[in-house]
Amino acid sequence: MSAARLYRDLPMTRHAIERADERAIPYEAVWAACEYGREVRCGQGRTAMRIDHRTAKQWRTIGVDLHHYLGVEAILLRDGSVLTVYRNRRGSARRRSRRRSAWRSW
Repeated sequence: MSAARLYRDLPMTRHAIERADERAIPYEAVWAACEYGREVRCGQGRTAMRIDHRTAKQWRTIGVDLHHYLGVEAILLRDGSVLTVYRNRRGSARRRSRRRSAWRSW
C-alpha cells in the first residue's frame, strides 16, 4: 500500500486526502461511500464506490441517511485504499449513446 493515512480504518492516499480537503468533502462522506456506496468497476483494477439516488433510497429503508452525501464517489485501488474522491453531479458516469443509423432519409 502506498503512503496512506487511516480514517476509521479506511486507508487514504495523500492524493485522496488533498482532494477531499480541496473539494470540501468530509471524511465521513468518503467513509460512507466506501461502506454503503454502489460498486462500479472502472478498469485497471480500480473500483468506484458511488452514492447515488438509488443507493441512498435503498439504505434509507433500513434507517441509514445518505442524502447529504449524494454524488460522492471514491476510487479505490486493488488494495482497498482510496486513490481519489470527488463529487459527481451528473449522476451515472456511463451514458447510453445513440448509434447513428447508416441509412439516412434525405
